[in-house]
Amino acid sequence: MARCPAGHESEASDYCDTCGLVIGAQPAGTGASAAAPTLVAPAAPATTAGGQAGGGQAGGGAGGACPVCQAERNGRFCEECGYDFELAEAMPQVTMTPGVPPAEPEAEPEPANGSASGSGGRGLDLEAELARAEAEAEAERQSAASAASGASAAPAETSEPQAEAEPSAHPESSAPESSTPESSTPESSAPDSAVPEPLSPEAEAALNLASVLTPASAFGSELTLVVNADRDYYKAQIERGDIIESEFPFPKYPHERRFTFTDSPIRIGRASASRGLAPEIDLTGPPLDPAVSHLHAQLLRHDEGWVVVDLDSANGTRLNDAEEPLAAETEIPVNRGDRIHLGVWTTITLQ
Repeated sequence: MARCPAGHESEASDYCDTCGLVIGAQPAGTGASAAAPTLVAPAAPATTAGGQAGGGQAGGGAGGACPVCQAERNGRFCEECGYDFELAEAMPQVTMTPGVPPAEPEAEPEPANGSASGSGGRGLDLEAELARAEAEAEAERQSAASAASGASAAPAETSEPQAEAEPSAHPESSAPESSTPESSTPESSAPDSAVPEPLSPEAEAALNLASVLTPASAFGSELTLVVNADRDYYKAQIERGDIIESEFPFPKYPHERRFTFTDSPIRIGRASASRGLAPEIDLTGPPLDPAVSHLHAQLLRHDEGWVVVDLDSANGTRLNDAEEPLAAETEIPVNRGDRIHLGVWTTITLQ
């Protein structure tokens, strides 16, 4: 292993692995080293601390002070701050001054517009000022142009109402020829658009017939049914002798039920698990109407409307105030407000 002038053993044969001294150089303080470079990083007088001689090659050889931290040189690298003496010697244009950072590279040359001779960032500031001045000038030109156009448009806007107001003054003048067509046009067209022509007797009769054939009580595709215990229907059956009041008493706590449908068929009856029956309107109760069959009736939807069909029930189905029940297996048209009676007291109102 090689040994440096400071006495350190080094595996490298050119520079010491420990202190960086040149292998084979003379120890510090014995004179100028033969291996020491002839040039030292140039430093201004300010590079030396007070009381030490600085500048140039004053240190000579391996000695001298570090231009950065003023530590004594003892090899290629400064043991305090790591300054590379030989790199500084190879680049003599670099000047290291204590406390002063290296100079930044020179700024790119400014465009040749006659104002780029300023120092630092003067050229950029001048361009910004010129751009701002041009923008302000352009804004002033636009504002002046808009003001001029507004001034020219103002008389045109004020002149139009005058032109419109002139016809209104003509009827008062002695020139009715020019005012008559203008004033009569809106008056003659207003009745045509606002007041419809009277209907002929035939058209009025047809309209009345259509209103009779298509009553206002007709409903659309959606059907709402309200089911409740109807006391009036119950009393009417007692008066006719269809039922005996003591055998079929009216329920003490009747309540209303609502159903809404859009498709058919809508079966009316009482559910039966043993027979596999689950009608859409289940009247199983409570309250339970004992005279309602398991499949009593149904509602069907056709293109022309809804119909009710009695499914050959035991006690029959009645519509509105009719005393006789509907014919079994027969489609009977129904409308909004109709009442379908079945059982002892059950009434289904169509809404």
